[in-house]
Amino acid sequence: MLLKLRFVCIVAFASFVIVACGSSDIETTSDNATPPADTVAITSAPDSNATAAPPNPDFNPTATNTLLPPDTESPLVVTIASTDQEEAPEKQFDLRIRNESNAPVSNISLRVYFTPDAEREASDYVLDTYWDEIEAVTISGPEQASDDQYYFTIDYGVTLLPPAEEWGYVGGLHLSDWSEDFDESNDWWYNDDLSETRQPATTMPTYVDGVLIFGSEPTGD
Repeated sequence: MLLKLRFVCIVAFASFVIVACGSSDIETTSDNATPPADTVAITSAPDSNATAAPPNPDFNPTATNTLLPPDTESPLVVTIASTDQEEAPEKQFDLRIRNESNAPVSNISLRVYFTPDAEREASDYVLDTYWDEIEAVTISGPEQASDDQYYFTIDYGVTLLPPAEEWGYVGGLHLSDWSEDFDESNDWWYNDDLSETRQPATTMPTYVDGVLIFGSEPTGD
């Protein structure tokens, strides 16, 4: 009887310990625990009023030209010579356009300035292409530059001229009716020293993106 009473006391004491421990204020946390109702959860949400950062004006992935600052050498060197195929009512010329820079250049154009002869209109003149090495040239004009100066444009468009390479072009200026009274001596582009010996084409101005970078334009009216 005494033994049974001791067993009941032990069981009762153990139950009291378990209940007491279970009611303690020990808090546990876990990664997936739900925050209490009075806890403010901080979350990241997109701001509907936010604006994108402005683009960087200095970033231009499509830029292809290397334009040198003023007072520096031109990236292009253009030379000219006469041809051995010219006829009396026409004056032909042979151009070489070389890229002396370390980057490709595009949007290259040249102008052929001329002065209509007596009793002739600018529309009476024609610039023909006889050889275009890369087959990219388009001819436009004539356009009036001043009272007695007009020009044709030899335009290479967006075609890239790689560094240390050159293009060749042969053209000829004549009257549309091939009359013998064609006279190139009063034309800006023409040089009395023009021969089959190549020389700088200083009177055949060359442009990149419409900016004069080699040669010179006519002076005066």
